[in-house]
Amino acid sequence: MDRQAGMRQRFTSRMGVRGGDKKESVSNDQQWLKWIDKYNDGKGFVKWEKFQHKQLGEVEIGGFQPFLRINPPADQIKSLSESHAKFALYLADQFAEIEMDEPEIETLSSNLFKLKVKVHNKGEFPYATAMGQRSRNVTPILLQLKFEDDENMKLFGGSKRNDVGNLEAGAEKEFKWIIISPPGKKLDVSLWARKGSGKFHKQIVLK
Repeated sequence: MDRQAGMRQRFTSRMGVRGGDKKESVSNDQQWLKWIDKYNDGKGFVKWEKFQHKQLGEVEIGGFQPFLRINPPADQIKSLSESHAKFALYLADQFAEIEMDEPEIETLSSNLFKLKVKVHNKGEFPYATAMGQRSRNVTPILLQLKFEDDENMKLFGGSKRNDVGNLEAGAEKEFKWIIISPPGKKLDVSLWARKGSGKFHKQIVLK
């Protein structure tokens, strides 16, 4: 392949002239040409003309004006900005809302207590979307207990730190612990969800 032919090939490749997506490209171009005629007073496409290039030889110059298919016309910027802003606010309102109910304490004996906590997603979207679950790049929802007195307060099984996992829209999960502790001691229950409402904190006195 000579130098001029090689440069032509690279040039056409950059311009998107490929066999596999040629049909799709033509269809897309046709839609843009219709849009130019209907909404842009026929402005935006330059007819192809022959041009003698120093390195490439005879080429053709023309096509869609630069940035035509990226930047909207000036008279449409205001309406497009308003509609996009409304959609962004609507979309933000659909995101996951992770909350927890008031923790419930049941006294089983003088030094034995049962703690129950429910965690909800009150939003319209799951906490982790399908792509988020696939990439595993979503900060987990954490439910954590903190004792006032670690020496005299113990868990009868279970863990102080719990990964809630993903919550679909409208879903809830319930967590239970058995706590061995003298009465009157305090414990903190914290829920942290980076993408869904932030942090909740409750303090409980075992009675």
